[in-house]
Amino acid sequence: MKLPENTDQIFQYFEERTNLEKKPSGKNFIREYRLDRMKALCNVLGNPQDKIPAVHIAGSKGKGSTGAYIGAMLSETGEKVGIYSSPHLLDYRERFRILLPGENPPGIFPEDTALETGRFLLKKVQQAETDGLPPNGEKATTFELLTLFAFLLFNNSGCTYMVLETGLGGRLDATNVLIRPEAAVITPVEKEHTEILGKYLYRIAYEKAGIFREENLIISAAQHPVVRLALDRSAKNKKNRVIYLNKEVTKIVQLPLDRKDDQIIFPWLLTYNGKTEKICLKMGGLIQAQNAALALITAVKLKGREKTPAFIRAAEKTALPGRFQILSLNPLIVIDSAHTASSVKAAKEAFFNIISRLFPATNNKNKAVLVFGSVLGKNHKKMSEVLCSRNNGIGVFSEILITTPGFFKPSNPEEVARIFSKKCVKTILLARPEEAFGRALEISLQNSLPVLVAGSFFTASLAAEYYKRRL
Repeated sequence: MKLPENTDQIFQYFEERTNLEKKPSGKNFIREYRLDRMKALCNVLGNPQDKIPAVHIAGSKGKGSTGAYIGAMLSETGEKVGIYSSPHLLDYRERFRILLPGENPPGIFPEDTALETGRFLLKKVQQAETDGLPPNGEKATTFELLTLFAFLLFNNSGCTYMVLETGLGGRLDATNVLIRPEAAVITPVEKEHTEILGKYLYRIAYEKAGIFREENLIISAAQHPVVRLALDRSAKNKKNRVIYLNKEVTKIVQLPLDRKDDQIIFPWLLTYNGKTEKICLKMGGLIQAQNAALALITAVKLKGREKTPAFIRAAEKTALPGRFQILSLNPLIVIDSAHTASSVKAAKEAFFNIISRLFPATNNKNKAVLVFGSVLGKNHKKMSEVLCSRNNGIGVFSEILITTPGFFKPSNPEEVARIFSKKCVKTILLARPEEAFGRALEISLQNSLPVLVAGSFFTASLAAEYYKRRL
């Protein structure tokens, strides 16, 4: 094959392989979700995954933010940290970020090293597949190639720590080839990807717990009792135990919002080990405070409690695209990748909190427009109940526009619109994303109504692209 001339061509080649992010079908579970291909290819590459200490993250939501917080905190201790996350908002480069000591996300993407790494990887993979590896003549998938690329890139860049986010599940995820990561972190687990991970919460949690090892640190967010049971049993089987966030951080209290120039600050008080710490985040919502607290506990367990002030400073500088990202203050436009009932609740609360506290003159009725697009496998009924609720005193959406979350993953916007219309009378189906975003912006400008975009990382991505073109 002709070697790629630039990094974009490398990602294009990866994209041409079977992509599990696009085809989450239970029919191909055995074919797609296996670790023998990854283990064989890692061996061919010299097992780069085990040459750098790693923090491995699984869960249903908040993995990207938690990983970013952990990476920033570790960089405060002098580590050069490689962060691997998914999916990306606008560019594959977002999945691979390197933080120099003392830096904060998003960090850098080393273009020259990436090109050299990608070429080396493609040559090795092509030769391995020609020689009959992986087993059964099966070719590596897109996500497997991206994961191998991350391992090599972080090694070639001289990273001293890696923070790795699972793509889906945990037990059979391509990232789960680490022999002994320094820590396994579990963010909140909810029902998701039921066609792949299983119909029941216990089974889903069991899949996430597949990243546990005997001698690593295991830290989890507060979880549903069923999830705790699965995590605790899995840890016990590894002669280990789970440290739960709510046992370490006993209280998280929101303080009034602040505004610095064109930036909104979200202050919180964390009660940790009997002491109260103030932390001011750039990303809004209770889920972000919990993510930061989970990262703080992880960093403290790894590097020592005395570094807590530095860890808090690192968290306060951290922001990521698509995670309660404010595209505009006038009019207020926020995009968020929230895709579970609890995460959309947190996004909604943070969104209306901004309106009521910082923009009271914008809309004294505290109303707004919601653009919502969600993929298959999510609990749309629960999310509609949260987003359409009118009796919680938070605020209401005067219009809800249901759209397609792109074509990266299967979706059924017609069914989503039907579900939402039962809870909110003013629900409109605009299947074309550009039409939905255009209408939302038009309503916003005409009626001074704020706009929230949520439901999927892919919906947030499309909104960001649309807004960028309109500038």
